[in-house]
Amino acid sequence: MYSMNRINEYVYSTINRAKTWFNSLTLMQKIGVVCGLIIHTTISLLIIINYQKIIETIVNASGGIRESGTTGVFVFVILLSLVSFPPLIGFSSLCLIIGIVYGFQGFWIVAITSSIMSTVSLCVFKYQLKGLSRKIIESNENIKLFASVIKDEDTTFMQEIFILILMKLCPLPYSLTNGGLGCVPHLSPIAFFIACTVCSPKYLIQIFMGVQLRKIGDDDKNNYKKSIDLAVFIITGLSFATLSMLLYRRLKVKLYQRQQRNELNIDEVVDNDNVTLSVSVSPPPYSP
Repeated sequence: MYSMNRINEYVYSTINRAKTWFNSLTLMQKIGVVCGLIIHTTISLLIIINYQKIIETIVNASGGIRESGTTGVFVFVILLSLVSFPPLIGFSSLCLIIGIVYGFQGFWIVAITSSIMSTVSLCVFKYQLKGLSRKIIESNENIKLFASVIKDEDTTFMQEIFILILMKLCPLPYSLTNGGLGCVPHLSPIAFFIACTVCSPKYLIQIFMGVQLRKIGDDDKNNYKKSIDLAVFIITGLSFATLSMLLYRRLKVKLYQRQQRNELNIDEVVDNDNVTLSVSVSPPPYSP
């Protein structure tokens, strides 16, 4: 009962925030948002209705890509590299397609490329595009919360890696995270690369979903087996999304509490008969 109440509160608060955000838009922006939602809903319905044909087309095309050898790998490496830089999107879709084309062997393409290019993106924004990096992080409150903890000068190298790992496990925008953290002055690119590498096994979920989609598009399988593969695909996606959101919500509360402690700096000056009293309260050291 308690969990249901929490869920209802979260749903209502999300709806209220969406209404507040929508009401703050101009008339043209509102028209653009409504048109975008209509287009997105129409495309989604068409995909749901014709998903079998779409998947079969992708699977048939994947055979040619796989047979192209290093050329196909090179193309995916380039695409993954591009979407590592904000504001480009499409990383999850590329992981899914790589799973369809190469199966679980495609994991190494995603893991190595994403770890290296995420770090390259961070360095570009850290040393060349600091102004743009600051704008990115100011536009996303969730990334801003993580950055407020990472930029603490007292954070050790291992604590920095730990926080970055938790951040990479959460469902934060992939490319925006890579670029936005460039404005954190004390963030080590080495720590960021280690965190990206440690978290790379999470991409196996998207690779697995790609493998399931390939099975669905296999002409040799009957409808019963295809239905099972589709059910596994949907359950895997929903489970991964749910666990990610639960982790993020719990972690967000902890980070917010630590941020509040770090901001606790009380200086009181009492002037009584030329006597000055200064009180400073520092937060306790953080230990993951």
